[in-house]
Amino acid sequence: MQWLRLKLGDEDYARLNDSSEGKGSGNNGMLSPAMQVVMREFIDQIKHKYSGTPMSHTLQLPNPLYELHDPDRGINEGEIDITE
Repeated sequence: MQWLRLKLGDEDYARLNDSSEGKGSGNNGMLSPAMQVVMREFIDQIKHKYSGTPMSHTLQLPNPLYELHDPDRGINEGEIDITE
């Protein structure tokens, strides 16, 4: 989800995809529970509905970013704007 990393920035992306959260060693490449929530919502609410025409959608960020507010990056009170 390169677009998400670009929108959040490296630090917030790392907080969202903390691979140590609830995992033991040896699970490299697995998504954190928070990132799984984002992926599931993206697939269910955006990807499958995309028709090739310009769209705008808001995606709710889970904990630990559910209160993130940075309007310059299109993030308002834990909701990230996605446009295509």
